[in-house]
Amino acid sequence: MNNKLSIALILILAGLKFLVQPWFEWVELTSSEVSQKEKSYLKLSALDQKQEFALKEIERLQVELAPFDSRKLPASRAKSTTITLDYIKMLGERSDIKVVHQRLGEIQNGTLAYIPLEMFVEGNPVSLALFIKELETGPYIMVMAEANITSMTRKPNILTANLTMYVAIQEAK
Repeated sequence: MNNKLSIALILILAGLKFLVQPWFEWVELTSSEVSQKEKSYLKLSALDQKQEFALKEIERLQVELAPFDSRKLPASRAKSTTITLDYIKMLGERSDIKVVHQRLGEIQNGTLAYIPLEMFVEGNPVSLALFIKELETGPYIMVMAEANITSMTRKPNILTANLTMYVAIQEAK
């Protein structure tokens, strides 16, 4: 009887060792895999939410920036030069400003495509101030980069200005 009890005990221990212990190990491994996949899923769903938010922000910014695109000059060098020089001539005549010299530089491509514009103008102080204001607030995006304004000693009440501006153009497609 003692032998039978020993054999039964050995069988129970062997069953625990070769059946129950592997089952517990499998359950632990499976639960850790499920936990890992759940974390991955949560990360992916967070990324999806961030992507949706980013796409909505891009769309919102495009809508907000659309009016500015219409204020940019065409990407064509010839068209942008003609439009700019004609606009400055018209604005100078309207503001009673004498445009002595004007020069457009090469197209600069970066975050924003633009053409540097240098001009030398002269006129009375009020007209010069209105001319510069109209350049910056007119129908085209023109940003004042530098303005050197001096008084002419030979002509009373006349100022000269050496202006450097950046004229925004549409990106070449």
